[in-house]
Amino acid sequence: MEQESAEQLEFTQRLEHRGESEAAEPLTISERAGELGYVETPELTALRANWVEAIKTGAEDARDIAIQYQEKAEAADATYLAGFRQGRDHVYAWMMRDSEVAEEAENTVLAEAAAAGFVETEAMRAARARIAITLAHEPTEESSIELVGQVDDYHKLANQEEAKYGAKFQIGLLLAKATVWRDAGKPEFYREDLEDAFEYARGMGLDEVMGEVSRELGSLDA
Repeated sequence: MEQESAEQLEFTQRLEHRGESEAAEPLTISERAGELGYVETPELTALRANWVEAIKTGAEDARDIAIQYQEKAEAADATYLAGFRQGRDHVYAWMMRDSEVAEEAENTVLAEAAAAGFVETEAMRAARARIAITLAHEPTEESSIELVGQVDDYHKLANQEEAKYGAKFQIGLLLAKATVWRDAGKPEFYREDLEDAFEYARGMGLDEVMGEVSRELGSLDA
């Protein structure tokens, strides 16, 4: 078996040194997929089970099931992103005092946006507060220019959050698909998907995810 890479070991040790491994039990690979935003629907869970069985028995439709799983997972992702954008646009319209939603209470607007899938980060809330202050004063040429920049900042933060969600979802999906190989008794392919997830997480700077994947990879060498 391959030895755990020095880089993977480094991240495992870093987390343990910080005491995170003692503070709470590490999440399983399936649990981490959910934490990253990839939550299987009952249909996907059943499809994954069929995929595992098809691999175990050498069924010819294993590849077709894999394609179905990927397509349905991506469709669920697209539905979530559509809700995210709808919620974002609703908050933006309220923030900019659109006549159709201007009278709604802030809590109502944010709750509706969250239900759709859009939750502001602290940085976004701060950016929105700056916009509110600017709008509360009589507009001037200077404040109008300032407002354009503030609105642009808010949009950039929202776009960053959307991109971050997309990346996390993909890591979660990759981890969920990795469990198919694990459950089907194909450790070599399980390892391959875990290593891909590790690299993806590294690109996102997700140390905790890297540590958990690293521990799982280490267990394959035990």
